[in-house]
Amino acid sequence: MKTNLQVNLAPPIAGGTLAAPGDLPNLAELRAEIDRIDDAMLDLLEQRYAVVRRVTEAKAGETSTTLPVRPLRERRIVERLAARSHLVPTEDIAHIWRAVLALSARSQRNYKVILWAPDDARLALATLVAARFGSTIPVEWAPTADAAIAAARAGEAILLMPADKIAPSDVPELDLIGQYPLDNLHHPWALAMGRLAAEAELPVPGVSVAIDHDDWNPSTWEGRVHHQMPTYRNERLLRAVRTLLAQAEPVVVAESAATLKQQIAQAQVGCAYLIQAGDCAEPIDAGRPETLRMAGLIEALAGRLEHATGTPTLRIGRLAGQFAKPRSASAEQAGDALLPVYRGDAVNDMGASAEERAADPSKLWEAYEQSCRVNSWLIAGAAAEGGHAPYVSHEALLLPYEAALTRRDALTGEWWARSAHTLWLGDRTRDPHGAHVEFLRGVANPIGIKCGPTMAPDQLLRLLERIDERREAGRIMLIARLGHDKVGKLLQPMMDAVAAAGHPVLWLCDPMHGNNRSVDGMKFRLLADMVGEVESFAQVAAAAGVHAGGLHMEVTPSAVAECVADLDQLHPERTYQSRCDPRLNRAQAMQLVDAFAAALEGGA
Repeated sequence: MKTNLQVNLAPPIAGGTLAAPGDLPNLAELRAEIDRIDDAMLDLLEQRYAVVRRVTEAKAGETSTTLPVRPLRERRIVERLAARSHLVPTEDIAHIWRAVLALSARSQRNYKVILWAPDDARLALATLVAARFGSTIPVEWAPTADAAIAAARAGEAILLMPADKIAPSDVPELDLIGQYPLDNLHHPWALAMGRLAAEAELPVPGVSVAIDHDDWNPSTWEGRVHHQMPTYRNERLLRAVRTLLAQAEPVVVAESAATLKQQIAQAQVGCAYLIQAGDCAEPIDAGRPETLRMAGLIEALAGRLEHATGTPTLRIGRLAGQFAKPRSASAEQAGDALLPVYRGDAVNDMGASAEERAADPSKLWEAYEQSCRVNSWLIAGAAAEGGHAPYVSHEALLLPYEAALTRRDALTGEWWARSAHTLWLGDRTRDPHGAHVEFLRGVANPIGIKCGPTMAPDQLLRLLERIDERREAGRIMLIARLGHDKVGKLLQPMMDAVAAAGHPVLWLCDPMHGNNRSVDGMKFRLLADMVGEVESFAQVAAAAGVHAGGLHMEVTPSAVAECVADLDQLHPERTYQSRCDPRLNRAQAMQLVDAFAAALEGGA
């Protein structure tokens, strides 16, 4: 066995610049280099397993009956390796090394993972185990919590159970998920837990689930897996707020949402375009002047596209409700403290303290009151100008809020989400069997679906079968957010699959969310990336024979420099006011609309 190893890796190309055509590396040589690296990695694994066997021998005399593998130990290994990495993403390091560590542990002792949870948390726990341990470790459910604890104490299994679903844990000597409540920020698994369907309700892989609208009501989502919703410690206050919302006057009238659906149906057949724009994370304390400036920008953007194309353009604002944001991480480091991440003004505050970052149910009522104010300002402002107020929209994220504001039409029997004219389903909450899809399938509003780069065409069709089984005109907007470098490869297969399945949809381009970048912790988006995405979107749509229906953008009328034309503009003094992601200022947004209009003309 080799004991010394040297692997020479070529440095990455500076700045991502490609080599000149005459300097391109030979593909066969690169593949041979990969083979050599694979051989070297195997040699290192052989060495590691030899040391693991020696560790097993060293532990032979231990009297402890607990398992020789500990999640805390493994997490520290992954964190140490991730800190050394320059090219390999942290999630890849975690995936690879956890598999290695799990297999190493099996060589020390045969063991299994034993789980216990009440029905409403079982799927969450099973999902986490599959992601954490893979398929190499036997997994079984314990009949009771006491039986699970007994098995772990005897050293027969690693135990996982959600602590706040049972009596306080009395097994501190074990490194268990059961020692932490579900929203505890110091536990990497507990943070990811959600409230899940009972085991009997879980979907069977490969089996189609029939949809019956008669069995839907605004609360059926509560029995489904959910993602990206906050954990509220004060459940009594949450119930009280939901009761108030259920008794309150809705934000919008159903007739306006129905009118929008008819107009979207016209856009789906090429008779109109659509501009959907507004703040990334809408401030809950915005006043009437700020609201009207945003409405004026939306009007200007739509008017510009309308003038350039000679085609009517619908106006939809990310307004009167965009107070909650999905986030890629649940916690963030603030100095020496680990705090829940800011999730929008309807959830928590931006301040750097645990109290300010705690999810507060009373903020749902504040969001409702502000939504009503904003919508009334929009209507009054449009009336004063002799025009029409933009429709209002936001991501359907906080389902207790959405469900409480859902009302049934006495004549038609249809349920309408009355928090907004239209809602959209985010790329992080699009589980076909999840809570957000379950809620949206039952409301009559037009619905947007964000389509990210990880969505395969068959996954999109499964979503559409749940949300748009009736293939209803005006019902669905598909919002592609793929990234400028992926549109050409990923978009047309989606478009072809949807067309073949017979779903009437309006395709929109979101050039923002697939083009996020960061340098030294500073978020930004390059204008060239976004222009490239809208141009590619229009070109692919033309090639597929699909109407390129419009744009979905994060914008602000303020003179910010959150998106930039080039990297030289990334200086600490640039004006960055967004509460979350970078927004286009007025001039940049106009430039993007102009690029889209020009691309439409070029593809005609």
